[in-house]
Amino acid sequence: MTTLVLVIVSILSFADFYMALAITIDDCPKGLHRNKYLQIRGSYCYAFQTYKSLDYDHALRDCQSQTGTLVSVTDDETQNYLYRTLRDVYHMQDPVWIGLTKSDDNQWKWTDGSGIAYTNWDDGQPGISSNIENCAAISMEDSGKWHDYRCNDLLFIHFDHPFICQYGPFGTTTTKIPTTLSSRNSPAISTFTPAIITSSSITHGATSENTTVVAAFSNVSTTVAAQTITTVMPNNSVNRTQLMNAVTTTTQTTLYPINNTSAGNDDSDHMKQLMQTVSSLEYLISFERNVTKNRLSHLETEVEDQWRQLQKQQGLIQQLLQKQNIRSAFLVGYSDTGVLTKGQILKFQDVKENIGHHFNPDTGLYTAPVDGLYAFHLFAMSIKTDKSTTTGKELQVEIIASNRVTAILLAEHSDTYDQSSVSCVVKLHAGDTVKCVVFFVTDSGNRLHTFPYTGFTGHLIQAD
Repeated sequence: MTTLVLVIVSILSFADFYMALAITIDDCPKGLHRNKYLQIRGSYCYAFQTYKSLDYDHALRDCQSQTGTLVSVTDDETQNYLYRTLRDVYHMQDPVWIGLTKSDDNQWKWTDGSGIAYTNWDDGQPGISSNIENCAAISMEDSGKWHDYRCNDLLFIHFDHPFICQYGPFGTTTTKIPTTLSSRNSPAISTFTPAIITSSSITHGATSENTTVVAAFSNVSTTVAAQTITTVMPNNSVNRTQLMNAVTTTTQTTLYPINNTSAGNDDSDHMKQLMQTVSSLEYLISFERNVTKNRLSHLETEVEDQWRQLQKQQGLIQQLLQKQNIRSAFLVGYSDTGVLTKGQILKFQDVKENIGHHFNPDTGLYTAPVDGLYAFHLFAMSIKTDKSTTTGKELQVEIIASNRVTAILLAEHSDTYDQSSVSCVVKLHAGDTVKCVVFFVTDSGNRLHTFPYTGFTGHLIQAD
């Protein structure tokens, strides 16, 4: 029977694990920045101010400005948590202020006014200069042991260190389990005290066996449970509340009391009821696992979205760098000696320079590589085919950029030859084309003198 009681106590302790309600980051003071320096543990919020250094008094005021204080280290679990977080998360090497200071009565006390029941001083600490070194800090060079330091600056010597602010406790609740066990026929357990079973009288048939069972649910287990539930569930999840209410209800209504004063009932009934409780707890554990799985799936989706955004930003950066590094310029000469026709695209096949290879001598088209500002220059020498004509417009060539006429070259003369040129600056988008097109020519036809008398040049002035 004693074994049965111990099993039930173990299950109640397990239920207490899931009933430990931890705070969320929303419970921390509203004025605190929600960033990587704000941590939650149990019912406390910790602000690890590792990115700035102040003397002790100013560090304390900084914490008090948000209704907090410098951290109190009251047990090994808290000490280990603070040291490992400073070492593994923030990679601290300098001393870090804690809320331990020497008061006017020459006694070390925490800044909340409480005395010390736990210490972690290093060997030789507090030091022999303790009359002036009245403030304590975690020494990262000595595995987190405490050292005493001067609290304030002295002339040109600074005693500034990072520090940890503590806020809370918030949302603390005392989990209770039954200690007065009523008859088996009781519909529910109605009497509760804090989570310790101090004594239980067990009667089996006509035999009474007094057994003392102590089930002390430590703060450590409660803290671990609180942190676990907060981690695996969304902060604002309705399911989280439902889970905790379900644990409480199941523990109260499913677990029947084991104090049996009626003869004829045996342990099989107790075990049957015990297994019902175990089944309920198993269901709750399964429910919590599903919540954890869903939460992890949500986090994976968030990470994937952030990764896609990062890749998009990297692509934009690469495009910007490519634009800044693009060089585009060309100088091409005319080499065709045939008679010109209206609508003809001039093909400059005598390529002198073609930086970036954006000019195509086979088509006579220049293609803009990027959005930007471009400059072009066309120069030509016209040759009359019919020398009997002596007046009138002999030749007109247009520079057409992105299907828009941007410049016109005219060759009007009464002599055999006429030299002319035209320039333009134009805004183009990537992929726009530029070409030189014969718009007008005399009926008898004209020819163009070859390079260096006729040619086409252009370049990118500045990319957008």
